[in-house]
Amino acid sequence: TPLHEPDAGHALLRAASLGDLATVHAWLKAGADLEVRNADGRTALMLAAQGGHAAVVQALAAAGADIDGRDARNWSALMIAAHEGQLSVVQALARAGAAPAR
Repeated sequence: TPLHEPDAGHALLRAASLGDLATVHAWLKAGADLEVRNADGRTALMLAAQGGHAAVVQALAAAGADIDGRDARNWSALMIAAHEGQLSVVQALARAGAAPAR
């Protein structure tokens, strides 16, 4: 099962980027690090935002992910979602209290 992978953080990143809510929930329950980053400095929340996966964004935000964190280009999840035209994710992040882009 995926919960036996040695690198839980990177498995969470993959699941979030794919919009795999069940696997994201499993990793959250297993205590995966919500703030692990990929080579571009993006967290699971940012990758889910980029892919338009609103349910995953909501789950990560509810689990305590840093909704205003920035990637290597200084972009937040809200900025990434807006840039990608992911309206449902922009709305989910706004409801979760994400700060407007400055």
